[in-house]
Amino acid sequence: MRIIGRNQVNTLLTWPWHKVTTGYATSHAWAGTASYSDGLYNLGLEVARYSGSGTIMNHCTDTLLNGI
Repeated sequence: MRIIGRNQVNTLLTWPWHKVTTGYATSHAWAGTASYSDGLYNLGLEVARYSGSGTIMNHCTDTLLNGI
């Protein structure tokens, strides 16, 4: 899971991934912040499932504009 957003000219901004590596049916909680010197627009989350080798197998994103 990671925070995503857009800047004032609609460029995609991403923050570091937070991972759960303890296996199926486990969870973890994180606290995070996002900042950008010229302002943030359309913040959201990206969630992905990785293979054992670290390749993204699938992912989804949603933003506050879409009502997450």
